Amino acid sequence: MATISEIKAIQEKYAWFVERGQCGIVEKSSNGEWVSITEIKPVRMFSTKLADPLTGVTDGEHDHLLEEPEIPTQFHMGIVNKAISDLYRTPNGMNLEAAQIFELEYLKSVKRARKYAKKGHIGIGRIIGVDF
Repeated sequence: MATISEIKAIQEKYAWFVERGQCGIVEKSSNGEWVSITEIKPVRMFSTKLADPLTGVTDGEHDHLLEEPEIPTQFHMGIVNKAISDLYRTPNGMNLEAAQIFELEYLKSVKRARKYAKKGHIGIGRIIGVDF
């Protein structure tokens, strides 16, 4: 584990930025300018991404009926089960037994989703040197 002084030294020498959907890593040269990195080392990035909201708007370029949530497809049925469960609890379609069945299916998919989230899916990338 790195000490605080080692981390500060790294932060003074290296920097990162995001531009056009890509992450760039640069280092400070001896004359104080930021340049492309000169050595190749493994980089581990931790990130959390929030899903883009569904717009629900149809215009000339975009059809909201073709939108898909960024939730992995194996969990779509869990969301559907929750919606059906809630519909069976409304006064118009009151059927508590059916609501309970769909609620249990929803809870099973939540359990699977939590396991999926804890796995820490790792993506692999490449670092390509670029002159500025």
